[in-house]
Amino acid sequence: MKVVVTGASGFIGAALVQQLQARGDVVVALSLRDPLTPARLKDENPDVVFHLGWCARGDYLTSAENLDCLAQSLMLVRALTPGQRLVVAGTCYEHAWAPPTLYAACKRALREVVLGLSLDVFWARIHLLYGPGEAPTRLVPAVIRALLKGQPKSLSAGTQIRDYLHVDDVAAALRAPLSGTHDVGTGVGVSVRALAEEIADIVGKPELVRFGAPAKEPPLIVADAEALRASGWRPRWSLRAGLEDTVAWWQAKPNDVDAGGST
Repeated sequence: MKVVVTGASGFIGAALVQQLQARGDVVVALSLRDPLTPARLKDENPDVVFHLGWCARGDYLTSAENLDCLAQSLMLVRALTPGQRLVVAGTCYEHAWAPPTLYAACKRALREVVLGLSLDVFWARIHLLYGPGEAPTRLVPAVIRALLKGQPKSLSAGTQIRDYLHVDDVAAALRAPLSGTHDVGTGVGVSVRALAEEIADIVGKPELVRFGAPAKEPPLIVADAEALRASGWRPRWSLRAGLEDTVAWWQAKPNDVDAGGST
């Protein structure tokens, strides 16, 4: 197949492109910010469009750049033809439990538009993820990097329950034969404390993780993975194995502790 991917160099995009190329697909990477992208998309006429491109650095939840991403995304979908397959990286922040943010509002607005068009849409509400190449300030790499450097890492009490999925499994889930809006996650929750303790055990520095007061965050964020699992998808990585893979990736960068791809 011929596929187009926006955000191909990002955290999820890089993993997805690798999987697509491994199965023999012709992958065309397009930039969401390039004004010529809609015209190029029409010229390529791909079998599937994976739209992953969006702002994800810094304070992306409130960044005005979300408005630009929404506008550029609307131009992108106008270039699609009826019946064309479109897979979009949505977010768990679209759910009602999430605090209102510009990021979620723009994602929801795009979702309403694309679901109203004559397209074959899989809107993937991606939950929390981790893995090699994640931005170094995110929770999992931040804990790993601190412990590898022998530095203490202070966290909240860690009672929040979250649904963590390895980035390779997220990329594989985006290839599932689903249409409509569906969560992407394991469907199984783990506490932030247990996650950090697992990392500390792998690194061998459990004494460096310091837990503090409860965080002012939603206590429970777990995906409804029923539809995803019914499609035949299964996670390849257990949490332990996935964290070992991620720790090994950071261990291989001793002179580049601030390395990390965009999300």
